[in-house]
Amino acid sequence: MTGYIGKILRVDLTNENVKIENLPQDLREKYIGGSSLAAKIIYDEMPVDVEPFSPEALLIFATGPLTGTVVPSSGRISVCARSPLGIWGESHAGGLFGQHLKKAGFDLIIISGRAKKPVYLSVIDGEVNFKDASHIWGKDVYETYDIIKRELKDDTVQIGAIGPAGEKLVYYASIIFGIGKAGRSGMGAIMGSKNLKAVVVKGTGKIPVADENKLLEFAKEVQMQLAKSPVTQVFRKYGTGGGLESHYRLGNVPIRNYREGVWDEEKVKKISGVAISQTILDKITPCCNCVIACKRTVYIREGKYAGLKADAPEFETQCMLGLNLLNDDLSLITKLNDLCNRLGMDTISVGAVLSFAIEAYERGIITKQDTGGIELTWGPSENLVKLVELIARREGIGDLLARGVKEASKQLNRGSEEFAVHVKGLEVAAHNPRAFFGHALSYATMNRGGCHLAWPHNPDRGRLVPEIGITVQGDRFQSKGKAIMVKKMQDMMELFDALTMCKYTLSAGLTFTQVRTFFELVTGRRVTIEELMVIGERSFNLKRLLNCQWGISSKDDVLPKRLLEPQEGGTMGKVPDIEIMLREYYEARGWTPEGIPSKEKLRELGIV
Repeated sequence: MTGYIGKILRVDLTNENVKIENLPQDLREKYIGGSSLAAKIIYDEMPVDVEPFSPEALLIFATGPLTGTVVPSSGRISVCARSPLGIWGESHAGGLFGQHLKKAGFDLIIISGRAKKPVYLSVIDGEVNFKDASHIWGKDVYETYDIIKRELKDDTVQIGAIGPAGEKLVYYASIIFGIGKAGRSGMGAIMGSKNLKAVVVKGTGKIPVADENKLLEFAKEVQMQLAKSPVTQVFRKYGTGGGLESHYRLGNVPIRNYREGVWDEEKVKKISGVAISQTILDKITPCCNCVIACKRTVYIREGKYAGLKADAPEFETQCMLGLNLLNDDLSLITKLNDLCNRLGMDTISVGAVLSFAIEAYERGIITKQDTGGIELTWGPSENLVKLVELIARREGIGDLLARGVKEASKQLNRGSEEFAVHVKGLEVAAHNPRAFFGHALSYATMNRGGCHLAWPHNPDRGRLVPEIGITVQGDRFQSKGKAIMVKKMQDMMELFDALTMCKYTLSAGLTFTQVRTFFELVTGRRVTIEELMVIGERSFNLKRLLNCQWGISSKDDVLPKRLLEPQEGGTMGKVPDIEIMLREYYEARGWTPEGIPSKEKLRELGIV
């Protein structure tokens, strides 16, 4: 199969050794790449009892066969490990890092061990070097970029770096790849536990494809199609927050730690993607081969944060650091977003942790003495900036909050678990499961916890996938019969994360048939839609099997109490029946009532 470099780079940080291996053909065929291939390697090679922060734990940077080719929006990188929560962890980022890793000569980097002192790894056109990072340890992400580029005398290298939060093992520390952010699951903390400050890549090699001329012609055709899409027009003009107001009207946002369903719509407008474009937009910064171009930078021209130039907050961030905190100050949201990027933290989890802390303070569970004199209130406040800084440094109340809402509520107790909004320890993203019941089931069963990336709301908004039998728009408030759709969306999105392709292409009108065509033109392998879906299903089940080995079962496939309480507003007082959906889901998956993949299912998928 073409589309691969065919090489794995193994890095032993303890002994500063590297080893280059061939990427087996059977792994390419069964798991393709990205997080799917990473899961297979971890399943095969990492003993079950290896803890997340152990030197023996594996950290994998993985590309897919489409990465770095002319396929639209395919330049992504997957980072995978056992997360600080003790379950499956993965995060994905756009930008140019994935493309350069492949052109530097490798499909994957498998990292083990722990460096004796802080280091960064340099991978330049096949040459691998360990560089001392002692003088960079403690620096923020953007300072790290500047120092490394000066040392290497090259402004064009691509860097994935952690900030102080990763060094301090904050459970939701991220890895920042320039405009791309691997935010969720705490992969930055795993990197920090290995004393690895950054990975630097640059490559000029060629990525082989099966039919270069046809691929180029087809890619141009699809790029034109995507460019004309109404979704692309909105995203390009307003970013992912362009739909914030419509999501608010549907009830598909978090307000006041997911407690309420209604806010002042004028305040929603003040922090929307439209408001960003009208007031602080600087320029559009697309990812590799992407006409959707949802990424952008902003410039604050007045007020307290005048002079700040930063990456623009996206939909999840606008929700979690905006509506979720009753914060209608766009400049403050931008500041918090930039601070999270500099310190290296996931804005979704940060927003959830902040709202949890404010509610605990409101209820007297956290006191002013606990916070070191910082008053925690809903709405815009400079104290939010102070709290984010404390979390990243793990100082004072920040040390408690750095472990996420699950661990924080365990330690605080006193009923705080009732408003700790997480699934399996991962803070729930900004899509309200009371607005789209498919999200309720997906949140409960996604392998990394409260993850929204199966996008089960799409079919219920009319974005159908006829190739896999999703041909009719569903009722977003229906529980019975929802499981089949959710399973199919999860399996399809697993495939996207194996190919390392951006999911926004689907919203912009890319068809599954076109995805298959791209796969065939790149790899030379002829496949059916059904075969691709089996690969996605295999990946999902393998990650579930890993989770089961780490202690996950049906007892953990639950939603927090807060998300099952009726709200006013766009959710119209509806709540999902998670029990009905889970029963149907386990049956559709071929899992036992305990939520464990059956031996028959594992044999059918070729996992065992």
